[in-house]
Amino acid sequence: MQTLQPQKNQYQTFVAQPILETPRPGLLTSLRAIYDRVVSAFTADPEVKVWKTEDGENTTLWHVYDPCTKSVKTCTSEYEAKAWIEEFYGVE
Repeated sequence: MQTLQPQKNQYQTFVAQPILETPRPGLLTSLRAIYDRVVSAFTADPEVKVWKTEDGENTTLWHVYDPCTKSVKTCTSEYEAKAWIEEFYGVE
């Protein structure tokens, strides 16, 4: 029976290289968006802003800007706007 002997050059030596994948552009964009939101949450103007407008039928609308959610709540009366601020911010 014949035994096989490996030839001297049959095996190659591999040097382990660290695998460094570059982040995908979508991941970078998502991380940047999260970072921007965190920074803006801590640096945003914390004041509630209130203003009133009139529509074409002379109906007065009250608008309350909520800096925490960056949204605007529209109310049909000054009382409703004040009640919303008191409920969510505990301001009297």
